[in-house]
Amino acid sequence: MTALPNYSSNFANPILDMLLFRESLGYCKTTYAYELKDFDAFCSAHYPQQTCLTKELTLAWGSKRDNENENGHRIRQLAVRQLGQYMRLQGIDAYVLPTEYLAQPQKYMPYLFTDDELIRFSQVIDTIPHTGNGSFEDYTLPVFFRIAYGCGLRPNELFNLRRYDVHFDDKYIFVYFSKTKRDRIVPVTDDLLDICKKYDVLAQRSFPNRQRFFYIPEGCEGRSWFRYRLKKYWEKAGLTAISGKTPRIYDFRHNFATRILMKWFDDGVDISAMIPYLSAYMGHVQFHSTMYYIHMLPERVRNNRRFDWNMFGSLLPEVPYED
Repeated sequence: MTALPNYSSNFANPILDMLLFRESLGYCKTTYAYELKDFDAFCSAHYPQQTCLTKELTLAWGSKRDNENENGHRIRQLAVRQLGQYMRLQGIDAYVLPTEYLAQPQKYMPYLFTDDELIRFSQVIDTIPHTGNGSFEDYTLPVFFRIAYGCGLRPNELFNLRRYDVHFDDKYIFVYFSKTKRDRIVPVTDDLLDICKKYDVLAQRSFPNRQRFFYIPEGCEGRSWFRYRLKKYWEKAGLTAISGKTPRIYDFRHNFATRILMKWFDDGVDISAMIPYLSAYMGHVQFHSTMYYIHMLPERVRNNRRFDWNMFGSLLPEVPYED
């Protein structure tokens, strides 16, 4: 299981208690854990004697940093707001950052890969040299990103995937208590399942006591570990120089959805009849969460008379921060 960071300030106990309390409610215990590690270090350095979560401390921590984007700023603010709410719940006097102080989230336009980008990125991660340093990334990354793209799972669903959630005989992945607090079954193709099976054998041989399907070195946080390596190998493939940016792990899910829609369109499938199946597969609670992917299809598809997109006009939302 992913371990929490070590906290050392006077707020260490409330932070740990809050994270474990959130876990008991079904949330991932590492959500806000690393933002609060930063807060903990900030308190130790600048407010070493402080025991009360005051307005002064909260605003000092929550002020926007140089080169910090709006979403990163907002997440830091939300972390300390959650801490204040939890402390109040426990009868401890604490300042709760008002919602009007929160930075507005930036709408992110998903990055859609070209075929060439997918091929070049796959070639790089498939040829990562074995270093013997115990990171196991030369085996983990090719499987992780193929599942991310081939099954359209959310990043947290990938990070939290347990070994026994991959059912080789029945050919599906069991996603438990996801973002929508629902379980679902995700069928897996034979080729992806074969890759997973080979990876599981190798990982089990090297790390027989692992509980997560994807091995992450001890002491590392899953999201940061994979995000760093996506950036590293995207750059190594020469793609940052071409595209001017690095995609997010979430973009593999977006590409899964748009490419499925494109394939259906090219095959002449009745898309209006199939979208509910895609919605269920991706774990969307509301239908419009799936429909917004229509915005991302090429103009030649959206303007084609073969399908009346206007019939779903009222269901097409703005692109969300995260589905």
